[in-house]
Amino acid sequence: MNSNQSTKTFKLRDVLTLSTGRALSVDKDENTSMDPLYDILEHVTGIRPTTISLGESARSVRPDIFAAFPELKAVNQHLYELDMMVMQGKNMGISSVVSGNAWVKRCEDEWEMKESYDISPGLTKRLNESEPELSM
Repeated sequence: MNSNQSTKTFKLRDVLTLSTGRALSVDKDENTSMDPLYDILEHVTGIRPTTISLGESARSVRPDIFAAFPELKAVNQHLYELDMMVMQGKNMGISSVVSGNAWVKRCEDEWEMKESYDISPGLTKRLNESEPELSM
């Protein structure tokens, strides 16, 4: 990892994509996008995950993200509500992006989450450090 990297600001919806495992990130055209998740993971670990390792990479950094931003873990108790909003929206012909937007707004308004998060490079060292060898 380049030690000269600075803290980066990530949108709440992108940080929630990491912390909840739900696809809440969107591109400039308001289509679901996983690119911000790749960007956050690369920023905190120094390694850009492959598509096949994306989920495992996200799960492995969550404890460090939750330690730095406890409110992100607390919001996970409301995931059922998000899932219901998406399912009910689909039944009414509303896209999951629109439902996701409403839930992110609710995170800001009702649960007083920030619109964006400043995340330091190397927030987690777990993926950069090699595991010590076990001796038999």
